[in-house]
Amino acid sequence: MAERPKRRKKRSKASVLRNPTDLMPHDVDAPARDFFVYEPHPPAPLNPLAELSAASPLGSKISWGELIASVTVLYALAVASFNAGYFDRIPDRFVQLFSFSDMLGSNIPVLQYMIGLYVTYAALFLITFWFLVPFWERHNWRVQVGLLEVVQDARLFAAVAILLGVIPVAIGEIEREYFNNTVFSLEFIPLAISQWLILHLTYTGYKVGSLTKKTLVVSVALNMFFFSYLTGKMWLRYETLSPRGNHAVMTNSIGCIDRKLLRASSNGYLFYNLTMKQYEYRDRSDIRTLFDKPGCL
Repeated sequence: MAERPKRRKKRSKASVLRNPTDLMPHDVDAPARDFFVYEPHPPAPLNPLAELSAASPLGSKISWGELIASVTVLYALAVASFNAGYFDRIPDRFVQLFSFSDMLGSNIPVLQYMIGLYVTYAALFLITFWFLVPFWERHNWRVQVGLLEVVQDARLFAAVAILLGVIPVAIGEIEREYFNNTVFSLEFIPLAISQWLILHLTYTGYKVGSLTKKTLVVSVALNMFFFSYLTGKMWLRYETLSPRGNHAVMTNSIGCIDRKLLRASSNGYLFYNLTMKQYEYRDRSDIRTLFDKPGCL
């Protein structure tokens, strides 16, 4: 009796698709087969700062209530310290003629400047995005290792914070004494960068557990006070040097005068006399007309 031929076992479609190279002809060269070989992505760079932050028991998250209360207190502190620095350069007791609500309203030009500065920074970041992001991804771990070395050593942390606080002040003095600088941003931007670095170091120390929440709040408050105080002093200095803001003022007592308007309160105006280099306060009842440009006819 003749032996039956064995039937060839059919492979299912699913089993064929498990190995895509089976669908290819046998005479395909090796490089084409390598196209189907899966190669995993290279491992992501180390992130020691994130690992320590996750393992730290002190680096707990701040609640929304604590965040809102902290922002409110810091804003009030910033306004008070800015005006303290602003009026520190004005002789006598002109600050007593202004209420706290007057000071809040007078800070609108400062907020406008900050918003304009942030918009400029955002535009520059978007322009240089394709160059900065790959560079930062390659060197981010080196920055984090350096930050860890600083925040975990108390003496090194204090030395770096003092150095970052002294450098912008020295730069401002050099710009005023040797270069006769009249541009506010040239002195303000180095100060803002240094204070941001100090704030970032402080928050990094809190995340990895080197600083407690109380120390973080005190450090941020001190940072905000000194930053706002120095900004107020700089703002008045460059406000009196800038040619902008001169007005022709028609008064009831002495007629038309040219003055630079500095502040306005509910009772009067604080002016700066460019000719005599002195400050003067005039009551609202004495001011008849305030023109947008200087020049009395």
